[in-house]
Amino acid sequence: RPKITAILRTRQYYTVDKLILQFKTQVWGLVEVKMGGFFHAASSLLDKIDAAQNHFLHELDLSPSSAFLNFNFAPPSLRRNIGILGLLHKRVLGKCHPTFERLFPWETNLSGGHTKQLYGHWCEIEAHQAIFNRSIFRMCDIYNNLPQVIVDAKSVYSVVFSISSRR
Repeated sequence: RPKITAILRTRQYYTVDKLILQFKTQVWGLVEVKMGGFFHAASSLLDKIDAAQNHFLHELDLSPSSAFLNFNFAPPSLRRNIGILGLLHKRVLGKCHPTFERLFPWETNLSGGHTKQLYGHWCEIEAHQAIFNRSIFRMCDIYNNLPQVIVDAKSVYSVVFSISSRR
């Protein structure tokens, strides 16, 4: 909050896009360095992180959707999910720590989707379904449902380029 307050105090000197750039530079780095741990936190705690960014947008008189569309200022919940999906994609590409390769082995029973399915451990869950649903293992199901063209991409840039060229 102190950094957000400091940024907002300078709003008379900067445009909205410069203020958002300051937020991205000064605040996102502090929050996202711990994103892997935050991802598994309870929703009530994650809401506090989201509320800080929403407060900033409210003070700038912007909605979260317009900030995302006009300034590439994604909500923290979306950024968390994208970050975890990026980690899973690095595992598929073989560009991650070997621990993740052991934690997320290949799915042996392919049931549709793409050819690089990850085992999500969902069949082993006997209790605490809510905790599992907000874990990285649940994100395996989302990753396993991505189109083949995205899973085969060697970089995010190539995914964006291939999608935009089809339009």
